[in-house]
Amino acid sequence: DTYQMGGGYFLYDTCSQDMLALDKHDHRPHPERVELPRGPPPGSAEYPNTAGEYACGQERASAAWLNLQEVQEAAHVRLVGKDRFDFFTDLKYNKTAFSLLDDYKSSLIPRYRILQYSGDADPCVPHVGTARWIDSLKLPVAKRWRPWYPPGGGGFPAGYTQVYAGEGVGSTFTYTTVRDAGHMVPRYKPSQALHMIRQFLQEPPAEAAAYV
Repeated sequence: DTYQMGGGYFLYDTCSQDMLALDKHDHRPHPERVELPRGPPPGSAEYPNTAGEYACGQERASAAWLNLQEVQEAAHVRLVGKDRFDFFTDLKYNKTAFSLLDDYKSSLIPRYRILQYSGDADPCVPHVGTARWIDSLKLPVAKRWRPWYPPGGGGFPAGYTQVYAGEGVGSTFTYTTVRDAGHMVPRYKPSQALHMIRQFLQEPPAEAAAYV
């Protein structure tokens, strides 16, 4: 279980303590976790994250920005029961289903075009696990596993994609990986994520699957 390894959201992250400094609630504790001091890590905003496309310290900057009154007014949100916004809550919820695989197979895939994507550097929800549950659906393959290329990518693949045929008219299930992206793909690879989603939404199914 890669979560137990302490990998977090990005396998190659050099800014991991930025998120840890904000984290007040760990809903999945394990005995081997090393507790780090809370608060902004020294120099966290002073060095680059060479593996990603964002600067260190963005979590703290985002929290400060979202606590500005003018930002909250523009977003039409208000704080209820607390003085400041933060990224972590004590939200209580109950699981209503052990698995949604049957729903995918019987209800979703026959009716819709679906894009399921994973960052291939995501230790939290590894892409190999996603590929495994997709394989368990035993869907017919419409376009086999192949690289996809965004504009301005220098000829390097941004990841890999495979398209499965749905049962309904125009329904497809596309599984795509994004190279060197962590759990929140648009955060780590924003331009590639934008191109992937834009192509999927704007193009006919066959062309959208190619991302070229």
